[in-house]
Amino acid sequence: MMKQIWFAILALVGLLTCQASAQDVPQGEFFAGFTYARLNDLTPRSPSQDAFGFNLQGVYNVTSVLGVVGDFGAHYDTATNLYTFMGGPRVSLRGDRLTPFAHVLLGGARASRVPVSGSSPLRFDGGGGFAMAVGGGLDVKVSDMVSLRPLQGEYLFTKIGGAGSVLRDTQSHLRLSFGVNFTFGKK
Repeated sequence: MMKQIWFAILALVGLLTCQASAQDVPQGEFFAGFTYARLNDLTPRSPSQDAFGFNLQGVYNVTSVLGVVGDFGAHYDTATNLYTFMGGPRVSLRGDRLTPFAHVLLGGARASRVPVSGSSPLRFDGGGGFAMAVGGGLDVKVSDMVSLRPLQGEYLFTKIGGAGSVLRDTQSHLRLSFGVNFTFGKK
């Protein structure tokens, strides 16, 4: 039974790879968009807050299915700013107009408290911590070089704080983004 499952998985990957290789595959991609994040457990005064900001991504497509992503996100709230910088693999299933994708990103995060007027800014744990995002999205092709990304959703995990901090050791967040994806070059 296990051999049959593995055979089915390999056959599916083979079919998707053949289908994807028939499509024009860009060598690189650049995404710029608006992001919303539901930040949890980053400040002692509030268990969660809504933050808005931007998300930038660069992708180098190794094959028609596999790409390498670099991601920078900035999320701003009245109490906290959260910055993430991550990288990792992306799997894309390219169609004529639609390209769904999934990725796992690992890297770092830095959170800072927004200073209250007349006080000095406070830094959480002096320098930041670990970040991980697991999720995916959908690109809708508008032209050969431009796609719209109506939704990208991710579970965003951070580890900021620690011993002696007023924060929890780990934080779980939701991050949603949308914007424009530019493609360049051909594979």
